[in-house]
Amino acid sequence: MKKITRRQFLTSAGATSAALLLSSLPHAAAADENCLRKATPAATNSNDLSWDMAEEILTHISDPVFPAYTVNVLDYGAVPNDGKLDTAAIQRAIDETSAHGGGTVVIPSGVYDVGAITLKSNVNLHLESKDTILRFTRDITPANYPLVFAHYEGSKLYNWSPLIYAYQQENIALTGKGTLDGQADKNNWWNWSRTVNPDGTITKPGNKDVKLLRKMTDNGTPAEERIFGEGHYLRPNFYQPIECTNVLIEGVTIANSPMWELNPVLCTNFTARGVTIDTHGYNNDGCDPENCNYVLIENCFFNTGDDCIAVKAGRNRDGRELGEAGHPTQNLIIRNNTFADGHGGIACGSEMSGGIKNLFADNNTFDSPTLNYALRFKTNAERGGAVENIYLRNSKVKSVGNAVVHATMLYDVGRDGDYLPQFKNITIENNAAKLGQAVSLHLEGDHILVQNCRLLGNQDTVYTGIANNRSAFYDCYIEGTTDFIFGPGRAWFENCEIRSKANSYITAASSPAGQEYGYVFNKCKLTAEPGIDKVYLGRPWRPYAATLFMNCEMDSHIRPEGWHNWGKHSNEQTARYSEYNNHGSGAATKARVAWSRQLTKKEAAKVTIKNVFGEEAW
Repeated sequence: MKKITRRQFLTSAGATSAALLLSSLPHAAAADENCLRKATPAATNSNDLSWDMAEEILTHISDPVFPAYTVNVLDYGAVPNDGKLDTAAIQRAIDETSAHGGGTVVIPSGVYDVGAITLKSNVNLHLESKDTILRFTRDITPANYPLVFAHYEGSKLYNWSPLIYAYQQENIALTGKGTLDGQADKNNWWNWSRTVNPDGTITKPGNKDVKLLRKMTDNGTPAEERIFGEGHYLRPNFYQPIECTNVLIEGVTIANSPMWELNPVLCTNFTARGVTIDTHGYNNDGCDPENCNYVLIENCFFNTGDDCIAVKAGRNRDGRELGEAGHPTQNLIIRNNTFADGHGGIACGSEMSGGIKNLFADNNTFDSPTLNYALRFKTNAERGGAVENIYLRNSKVKSVGNAVVHATMLYDVGRDGDYLPQFKNITIENNAAKLGQAVSLHLEGDHILVQNCRLLGNQDTVYTGIANNRSAFYDCYIEGTTDFIFGPGRAWFENCEIRSKANSYITAASSPAGQEYGYVFNKCKLTAEPGIDKVYLGRPWRPYAATLFMNCEMDSHIRPEGWHNWGKHSNEQTARYSEYNNHGSGAATKARVAWSRQLTKKEAAKVTIKNVFGEEAW
């Protein structure tokens, strides 16, 4: 991806036909306030066609097929339950079966202690029983985890072998009812990320190596010269097939991983089905498809110490080179999964420099108070990358810790960088039952544009970010029950439909006293579900709340008094509630509360995006 100026990005972003476009412009130069709107076409509704695309993607995904040839690792010298390493016996069974033309390598009941295992073409490694356990040795030596070409958080290198590894193979599978136990804990593998010393201080042995690898990546050091492994502290992933075709993992349980669990890289036709991921270590992502094409993740259970599914696309220079070479992460189906603990259920990023597109998530269940977000977008202007064509529907959000959808463009390194992330064509449908508070979209970052978005929720649908953050919503549909647009951030809503699902309140701004503007709704349409007829425009979540409706159409569900003081007469002295030139049966001003005001034409003329957001706004 070429570097672009922030002004150029504003123009190019406005030219997209997007369902949801989020962009972070941390140091945007002053621009004409209308430049974006002039470049933006009318909103389009292509949601139905998008799910037809999902069906087309599925026609390219199929399970590998293996010859009817079966071997048992016991016949190759493996001995369960004796505490001795069976690595050589299992590897010999895999190698010889592949050389024979392929088939199934069966591991029967019992505990097998092993080092790293390498899968080969046309072989299905099958853990026969729920009592079959592959237990990976805690003896971390080059003999047990040899140096191999790998990826570490989106960067190429030579490192300790992943526990299960494959490189440039085809038709490979890991199946069965058994468990793969990485035996990682705070004294093994995880302590490479951080060690809690007896005095309570924390040591991070791997930090020096991470910094070295990032420097090598940014400088374009060839992968052959990025040698880590022995003497270094970069943890391997559990299962990492690289540049493989027709890959299946099905039925098994993976526990106690050194780092990421499933990390296919540059693979075509990858399926994870019915897999249980149960591990809570540092950076223990569940499944991280990276620069892959045609991915199916279905009927899996995720209980992790980090993101459950994190769609990746390489980091910084390595990732951008893959994206420019035609290898973004694309064409993913994520369906019928259950997400328990984790930072995010489905995340895009944070390593996404090569781009992510065409992701369809359907009928997933998110249920844990310690699952921070159902859907998470995270990147920064150092990593860049475009995320486009993301569709989420039929989600069962029973409980989450923070928000249903969270978007941050400030991840890790903050605001600075030359590669602006781009978010396009993202449709979010939160079909959760009425849970009470369940945020559909939580914004984190400044200069965030949300365009042609459908945000469906109940209470607290949209959180507009912290004080002085700026976000603009164009051509959106936002629905909810109570206080469903809320927060201290500055937000501009234009040509949006704001739909009330209950007799309650639309906004709950908490604008700080020193912030001149809070929410501005311009040319919006306020509608309601049938039978809803007693809705307030807003109530102050905190004193000094600021909200303006101008040039809006208001249906009869809006109460004649318009605004509510939240049961505190003191709020009437500080709240800054105003209207201008609204129309419709709910716009009559005669009965409005005395502590709201109608702007004059002169006052309304000053309310522009440029004045609301400042000289550095869009």
